[in-house]
Amino acid sequence: MKYVIIILSLFGATLSCLAQTPDPTRFADDVQKLTEAAASVDQQDLILFTGSSSVRMWKDLQERYPDKNIVNHGFGG
Repeated sequence: MKYVIIILSLFGATLSCLAQTPDPTRFADDVQKLTEAAASVDQQDLILFTGSSSVRMWKDLQERYPDKNIVNHGFGG
């Protein structure tokens, strides 16, 4: 009986993990927008910030580096 409970618990945990698998295309629209925006950016002396939502939500980059060509390409959430 103990083994049946262990097997059922493992099976339930596996199903739970499968149900929570994130959609691999969930950021496709964000990436497309960043790609389109990159075409219009002056790339001379460019400083590119990229990463997760912690970068995306950093709204004052240009204020922090006023004499630099800054682009914030963080995405996600």
